[in-house]
Parts: sequence; structure tokens; C-alpha cells
Amino acid sequence: QLLAQAQAAYEQKDWVSTARTLTQLRALDPNFQQEDVEAMLFDSLYQAGVGYLDQDLLEVGISYLDQAIALRPLDADVVARRNLAVRYLDALNYWGVDWELCIERFEALAATAPDYKDVTQRLYRAYIEYGDYFAEQGEMCPAEIQYIQALRK
Repeated sequence: QLLAQAQAAYEQKDWVSTARTLTQLRALDPNFQQEDVEAMLFDSLYQAGVGYLDQDLLEVGISYLDQAIALRPLDADVVARRNLAVRYLDALNYWGVDWELCIERFEALAATAPDYKDVTQRLYRAYIEYGDYFAEQGEMCPAEIQYIQALRK
């Protein structure tokens, strides 16, 4: 019954529902039509992951792709997209918390993928925020350096 549900969801390209149902099926009986179930599960995880990346739901997309990787290797283009998303989220983790690390991460990302999402704008804004931080501390020389860096972006 679960396999029939999964197949129906798969035909409708409801990747999330397919993956959820197949995961449940594998939990109940890991050996049930193992090759077919695994192939369909991989495809649904892969498609869901790529779909979420396309929708800018990066964390969810990465999660689905990581589950797919556990079953089979991904093609190089999707691995590259996943890795860019990971690096972007890593840089965002420092946003407003540690401007120096945030800038470092966005600089590295901008060096390899300047057109990825809003990397260039984020980098500019991070330099401005870091400059403002120094200015609020009365440290005008370091603030000036950050503002100059922002203008170069």
C-alpha cells in the first residue's frame, strides 16, 4: 500500500510526499523491492533538493540532497550548486555577529561565484556595517578602510 502511495505521488511529481512515503516503507521493511524503492527514493530526494534550491530554500534543499547523496553520488553540477548554497549559508551565519568572518566568507564566495544570489550586495553591505561598527566605537581609521572596501565592490 505504501509503495502504491509513493508511486502515485511520484507520478504527480510530488517529490516530498514520495520521499516521505518511501522512507516510511524502508523503515518498515528495508528489503522490500529494495532496488526499485531506492531508485525512486533517490530520484525524489534529488528532485526535491534541486527544487528547493531553485526556490531559494537553501537549508531544505541541502538537507534533501544530503539524503540523496547517502544513497548515490550526485552529478557534478548539483554538487556544485549544493556546495555554493552551503558556503552562502555559512557566510550568512556570521551576518551581524562577526563582520570580519562574514566578509571573509563572502569574499571567498565572491571570488569563485560573484553572480551567486546577492553575494556582491551582501559583501558591500557587510563592509558598510563593519565600517559603521568601527565608527560607533570612535575608530575612524578602521571604519574608513571598511567604507573604502565597500566602494570597491
